[in-house]
Amino acid sequence: MRGDCEDHALALADWLIGLGKDARVVLGHGLGGGQAWVVVREGEKTFLLEATDKRRVRRWAYPLAELHPEYQPESMFNRHLWWENSGGLTTDYARDQWVPRAVYLAKPL
Repeated sequence: MRGDCEDHALALADWLIGLGKDARVVLGHGLGGGQAWVVVREGEKTFLLEATDKRRVRRWAYPLAELHPEYQPESMFNRHLWWENSGGLTTDYARDQWVPRAVYLAKPL
């Protein structure tokens, strides 16, 4: 019941990755300021998952990322890669404007 958007996004993405989903934490602007959210790729579709929106009346469309231009992504990461958005405003989290900037190598336990 505690934590901010980054905490919620990290926990949600980690859980989804553990389930075998292509989930990524995205950092950018949305909901009036700096924000973190999760995107999940399922085939050709990308879903935007927002865990910290506390509005009582939800006017939330189906969570397809393309339906939410109010979210302005700057960078995103998963357990192995960090990408930077080099192309400005977008609702497409799979285009060439996402440039890999860092690779993380996991050590086996």
